[in-house]
Amino acid sequence: MMKKVRIPNRDIYGYIIGVKKVKVNWRCPYCGEKMGETKPYTFYEKGKRYTIDIWYNKCGHAVKHHDLEIIK
Repeated sequence: MMKKVRIPNRDIYGYIIGVKKVKVNWRCPYCGEKMGETKPYTFYEKGKRYTIDIWYNKCGHAVKHHDLEIIK
């Protein structure tokens, strides 16, 4: 299953340079279950506001943005 989500776009040093929308495999990388529904989440970093997607998985695994399998 594929889903488009907004994730932080960071440079090689870890500094945020914006938000990017990517297609990802919407299965938990730990157990293979379908991941939860996305919700917008707004945060502030270095005085700027960013809105990304977050979700909670029924399986209980916490999947971070950098753990997502991005589909090219």
